[in-house]
Amino acid sequence: MFRIGNDIKLRSLKMLISSSAKCLLIGRVKFLIYLRLTANPTLGTKS
Repeated sequence: MFRIGNDIKLRSLKMLISSSAKCLLIGRVKFLIYLRLTANPTLGTKS
């Protein structure tokens, strides 16, 4: 019983880490796109 609960905790922890890593990655990509748009005004006016 304890082992099963521990396994569930581990799985949820892994899910949490992966989801937070995904959020960080998406945020970084958005930030890079934003930097590129602000650095390149011609690209910003087109979109």
